[in-house]
Amino acid sequence: MKNLYLLGATGSIGRQVLQIVDAHPDEFRIVTLSANENLEGMTALLTRYHPDYVAMGSSEAAEILRVRFPELPVGEGDEG
Repeated sequence: MKNLYLLGATGSIGRQVLQIVDAHPDEFRIVTLSANENLEGMTALLTRYHPDYVAMGSSEAAEILRVRFPELPVGEGDEG
């Protein structure tokens, strides 16, 4: 199984990668997802893929995810 750290998960390329993951669930595991500000898209992805970590480009979006998913580590902006 390959672990994936997907940047731009809610964008067009990210969605295409997730289609491949869905087609091969025994081959890939989503470890980390990131997006800029798409809260609703990220919320749906977090519910579906249950990653270990999420990062958002917007501090406001990150704070909302911290409230929605208090058990999940949420990074923001350019945190390393």
